[in-house]
Amino acid sequence: METEPLMTREQTAEFLTARGYPITKGTLEQFASRKIGPPVAKIWGRKPLYLPSAALAWAESRARNPGDVAA
Repeated sequence: METEPLMTREQTAEFLTARGYPITKGTLEQFASRKIGPPVAKIWGRKPLYLPSAALAWAESRARNPGDVAA
């Protein structure tokens, strides 16, 4: 069974941006401090690590449809 590689916060930001969900490492840090960011899979030292599939699911859940935004 192959497991997903874990990503640092910077890698997670790059991963999500490449998939159409532009976000910076700094924004992820702010979201983490407010506990609204993607779920942390593990902690290595003081670094949170994320699963790609969980981070992508989190970004997709936060995306809005164009019709949801008031003009």
